[in-house]
Amino acid sequence: MAELILFTVLCVFALFGLCEIIHEIRLIFVSPKKRTRTVTLIYLENGSAEQQLMFVSEQAAWLGRKYSDRVIAVDTGISEEERKNCERIAASYSITLAGTDEITTAFS
Repeated sequence: MAELILFTVLCVFALFGLCEIIHEIRLIFVSPKKRTRTVTLIYLENGSAEQQLMFVSEQAAWLGRKYSDRVIAVDTGISEEERKNCERIAASYSITLAGTDEITTAFS
């Protein structure tokens, strides 16, 4: 019984790996030859800004340039305490933290 469960789990992981390989091969043919610059823009909401920023920073760290060349987090009126925590997170992951009035300058 344990062997059957182990075999099933290994087959599921093998299928995940196979799907990932197929996806990477497909991207080789679909993606443009010249690399484009991508920017991820995230609007931080009051109450969950730190979690939002941690999620996007983990995605960017895990996927690297496949995820985005640059991440810009927009402060849409979060509290001062959250802003300070978000500034700390943004600094450690090279994320630009900008207010709504600074959004146009954050792209340059």
